[in-house]
Amino acid sequence: MTKYKFLYTMLEDTNIVIVAKLLDEHVMRGQLSQKAEDYLEAILVLGQEKEVVRVSDISRKMTVSKPTAHSTLHVLERKGLVEHEKYGLVKLTPKGKRVAEGVYTFHRLLKEFLVNILGVQQDIAERDACNMEHQISHVTHERFAKFLQFIRACPYKRNSDLLTTFMYFIEHGRRPSWHTNDGPATRPKLQK
Repeated sequence: MTKYKFLYTMLEDTNIVIVAKLLDEHVMRGQLSQKAEDYLEAILVLGQEKEVVRVSDISRKMTVSKPTAHSTLHVLERKGLVEHEKYGLVKLTPKGKRVAEGVYTFHRLLKEFLVNILGVQQDIAERDACNMEHQISHVTHERFAKFLQFIRACPYKRNSDLLTTFMYFIEHGRRPSWHTNDGPATRPKLQK
């Protein structure tokens, strides 16, 4: 399987269209800190792994003390994003779930894009995606989503030419010799 196959799978995923809408809900961006977004994302991920999420689970995942986790959860509760019992069960509200899904989905797409398209190592891509998901402006997010929609709309052959040429450029620092002004002449085939 080619490492580029991800792009085509990702672009067929309906999540790509949903991301823009989810992050529109994320207009709270100016109202939520990166830490708050990380907590919401952690609660979402823990909820996918476990039936119930407790403050102790969140404190472990976030590598903070239970009182610190409780304090942050209290702030999120006041914003209507979580419901929780003191040091007990934690649940995302519908609003909190939408924000968490937006952050999580965008994080996943950024990481996969960094790894499978740009060729960044997994651990670096994970850190970068986590930072980017919080710092990227609404305008840049929209352009990123539009770029992925553009790639999706292009015929497969053109996408594979573009990616093959790009990866060659990354590895060699120049365009491939088989690439002419009229388009690629003889080029290696991408595996599907």
